[in-house]
Amino acid sequence: MSKKVNFFLIYLMLNSFLTISSCGWQVRGSETFSGDIVKIWLGSENIQQPLLQDLTQALNKSGLLITKRKQDADYLVVITKHRNSRKTGTYNTSLRTAEYRLLEEVDFTISNSDAVLVVAQSTASVERVFNFIEQDVMASSFEERSLKSRMKLEIARQIISHLRTAQEKDG
Repeated sequence: MSKKVNFFLIYLMLNSFLTISSCGWQVRGSETFSGDIVKIWLGSENIQQPLLQDLTQALNKSGLLITKRKQDADYLVVITKHRNSRKTGTYNTSLRTAEYRLLEEVDFTISNSDAVLVVAQSTASVERVFNFIEQDVMASSFEERSLKSRMKLEIARQIISHLRTAQEKDG
């Protein structure tokens, strides 16, 4: 009887451990901002409306409130430069593109509500590789768009990380 109880306890502990450790896979990448920042303003020196819209959506998904007026914001995030590129990563045996490398970089600064710079010029960057399938150009195109969308989310996560640093500095 004690062997059955011991086996049951070991089984229960192992099952609990696996359940708890596998939860990390569920929440990885779904980081939300839990600090005291209530509102941020997101702008750009050279207006790039699609980029600002994508970043605004990504930051909103992270639990930040984006304001339209600078006066209402606790922090001002200004995008100073945006670069993206798509380069051939590898070639297949026919000397056609087999993989593409995508690079997205955003330079930005963060100021507090008093317009004091709390994070100097910083760069958030993401690089990804995807396979290009000649026989299914539509699927490859969809994969590229999906990957670019996830890259914008990663850029937003990096900006949030800098916002946390700014909040700690600003006190």
